[in-house]
Order: sequence, then C-alpha cells, then structure tokens
Amino acid sequence: MTDNKSAVVTASRAVFLEDSANHRAPAVVVGFEMLYLSFEEMMLNASNKVCRPGSSIRCYLLDEHGYVIYASPPQDIREEMFYLRSFFGRLSLEHTVNGGVERFLMKKLVDKYVYKEVTFVDFQALCLELHLPSFSKRLMNPFLSLVKLLFWCSKALYNTIIQCSFWSLISGLIARINGYTPTFHDIHEGLACDKASSFYLLNKDFRGPVTLSEDKVLCTGLNFKETSYQKKISCNLKAYAVRIKKTNLVLVVYNSDNGRCDDDLCKLHFMRSTVPFEFTVLAYATDKLVHSSGCKTISARYRRSPSVCYAIDDHVSCSKCCSVSL
Repeated sequence: MTDNKSAVVTASRAVFLEDSANHRAPAVVVGFEMLYLSFEEMMLNASNKVCRPGSSIRCYLLDEHGYVIYASPPQDIREEMFYLRSFFGRLSLEHTVNGGVERFLMKKLVDKYVYKEVTFVDFQALCLELHLPSFSKRLMNPFLSLVKLLFWCSKALYNTIIQCSFWSLISGLIARINGYTPTFHDIHEGLACDKASSFYLLNKDFRGPVTLSEDKVLCTGLNFKETSYQKKISCNLKAYAVRIKKTNLVLVVYNSDNGRCDDDLCKLHFMRSTVPFEFTVLAYATDKLVHSSGCKTISARYRRSPSVCYAIDDHVSCSKCCSVSL
C-alpha cells in the first residue's frame, strides 16, 4: 500500500446454516474488495460529513486487534496513508499533529474493557545479541581464542573437502533441509531465546457506545531547561467508541478543538499512558511463569529438551520412553 489511489480494502463474511436442533455450521464465505478512495467516500457519507478532511473531529476504524484500517484525512493530507495498518496505540509522534492522543485513547479502550490485553510468548525466537551476565569472561579469553582457532582450522578443512568432485556428487544427491526451529539454525542467524509481547483482542461482548474522554485533560510536565518547575496546560478532549454492528470493527471518534492536545507537553503526557506493545527478551521464561493462571484449554507445560521423548500425559508412566540423538 503506497498511496490511496491503489490501496484496496477487502472484507469477508461467513454464511452459516442452521438445522432444526439449532446446530450451526459454516457453509460459505463471501468476500469483496473496493478501492480505499471509495471506502473513504462511503465513510464520509455514513458520518453525515462529520469525518471530513481537515476537521478537528478525527474518525478511526479499528479491527479486532486495534489496527487502523481507516483514518479520516487530517489537515496534512500526506499523513493520511501513514496511519493505515498501524497499531492505534503506537502511532508515530514525529508528525506535527496527532499520535499522542491516539496512544492515550488506546489506553482508555483497554481500561474500559473494549479491548483486552493478552500476552503472547514466542518460545522459538531468535536474538542476534543476548546480554547475559558473565563474570568469568576475562578468564575464558584464552580458551575462547583456542576454540576460535580450532573452528577456523575445521572450516578450512571442510572447504577443502567439499571442493572434491566425489563429495560434490554425494552432496548433490542430498536435499538441503532448513531447520524448523531456532535450535537447528546456524548461530550466525541468531541465538535461540524467549520473547514476549502484549497483544490486544476485541471484547466480543462490547457494543457501546462508551465515553473515553469528556472533559479537559490536564497535561503536566517538568521543565529542566531553565529551572525545575512544573508546566501545565489544559487540553479539551472529547472521545467515544462504538462497535459497528455485525462486524469486528470499532469506530473511535474524538474532538480536540483548542489544538493544545497536539502540544509537545501533551504528547509527553499522553506517552506515559501508552500501552505495552513490543517484543522483549524474557529470561528463564516458561508458560507457567508468564501465565500464572494457566491455560484454559490445556495444562501448562514447562519447556523440555528436544533430544528426549516424553509422554503426552504427565500422569502416564514414562518407563518405556525412547531416547533419540540429534
């Protein structure tokens, strides 16, 4: 998606069949697509021209994960396509307008249970750098140098062997298999590590409308340039959210008529209410430690080595388990 002339909006809906016992089953999925320009015009007419370009009233359509699929044209038309496909709670603050208000409103959407926060843990992530504590690094330097020398000699010998025609003939008959998990990847691609991030899911019971802000927001901050004093400005912010019927979309509308909500002080004030949304490395992560309440459908299990076979059920005896080597 590079410009609003070529951008395409897609939508789909499942059609269910129901029998006499009220059992439902999906029968077919119907989908269509339209140009974003046409979708933008449809939103303008549906809002009775409230979501018009350059207005102090901003309108957003968010999907079930909080990503922007429609944004009313702001005063600077160049920003229009920038917001699409971005997470509503992490819009950039580099532009002269907006960004901070949206982060503040996403936090309100979570606080009002419009969206619920869930933690996703990637147990098969790759980290290019792992900052692990090591107090014996200096003592290990001579040994590491020796290991590097042996590795270089082995690599040189390997390169010599593969240049032989006999080895090339054999290797040509063997298909290369890429490692499915980081355990079998080359260390130059990164080291295996655990990462976690917060994601957000739409509350299926939410209908709305719900008020997110209806009064003045007091933006406060400390000024350290001259003297350490607290600076305060007020931002007139009114906002609400409502669920679009029979869809997974949420309409967010806000109005900041005095323009102070775009002040740098308010941006910093709103940033303090930003919801977490990025992958961070976890040390000694297990599903039981991250999700203390446990999984709802299956029992939480600790991570185990892939070099040993385990029983599917923890209560089953493992006396006849096999052992394999990788």
